[in-house]
Amino acid sequence: GEAQAGRAAHAAGVPFTLSTVGICPISEVAAAAGTPPWFQLYMLRDRGAVRALLDGAWAAGCRTLVFTVDLPLPGMRLRDIRHGMAASGARPALIRAAQVLARPGWVQDVALRGQPLRFGNLTAQVPGARDLGAFKAWVDAQFDPSVTWQDIDWLRGQWQGRLLLKGILDVQDAQAAVQVGADGIVVSNHGGRQLDSVASTAAKLPAIAQAVGAQTEVLVDGGVRSGVDVFKALALGARGVLIGRPWVWALAAQGEAGVRTLLAQWQRELLLAMTLAGVTRVADIGPQHLDTD
Repeated sequence: GEAQAGRAAHAAGVPFTLSTVGICPISEVAAAAGTPPWFQLYMLRDRGAVRALLDGAWAAGCRTLVFTVDLPLPGMRLRDIRHGMAASGARPALIRAAQVLARPGWVQDVALRGQPLRFGNLTAQVPGARDLGAFKAWVDAQFDPSVTWQDIDWLRGQWQGRLLLKGILDVQDAQAAVQVGADGIVVSNHGGRQLDSVASTAAKLPAIAQAVGAQTEVLVDGGVRSGVDVFKALALGARGVLIGRPWVWALAAQGEAGVRTLLAQWQRELLLAMTLAGVTRVADIGPQHLDTD
């Protein structure tokens, strides 16, 4: 899946970011896409594991690291529990079995004909990385709630490429990210999955962009579902957007062709929004194009 998404993104001229917990290793995605993806990483208690993941990403040609800072502990993801993804025992196992049996085409295409499913970037780090329970136990033990800006400074010294810090919602944190040497920030609330009732990224973006936009690249994610939403994010001060759910939905529905269609549709929607707003250059999109009354 990640390899297909990477190819589609490369064809559209946009970067694809591979998660640490993706199924495909970064080397496979880079080979399939024809260009190295960006790489997303968390801070782990085992700094040796962090260095190994960074080395692997660099060896695969990755030069942009998206480092997530808003996951010191996993949030209360009750939806995962309802779907049998975050618990053990007979009932969750039955839920997962029912989900698999309800999709015989998926079983044939992925489980039978496809490669063994495992967390590709973590096979050297997690014993039994193909097993969901073993992986969850490793994650629970490795997420580090004690991380401070000194640890981010250490990370900056380990990574030679571009460093983006993802999960910023506060002006002071954005300023600290600039001071520690980040090349950019992603204003993000983790899709609302970490903290219930957390502020929207659209509400926090303008102040952050005004504070540090001239010093670093400000990106945003969260709730971006169309080319019009891209226009609004740029008008609020972002240089660009990141998306998660839309490309996953498109990939699940139609594979690589679905992601290509999604990106092409968003480009058309953005062009139409710019045309109707009287804007001829993306750089000219600004707060004057928003009606905030």
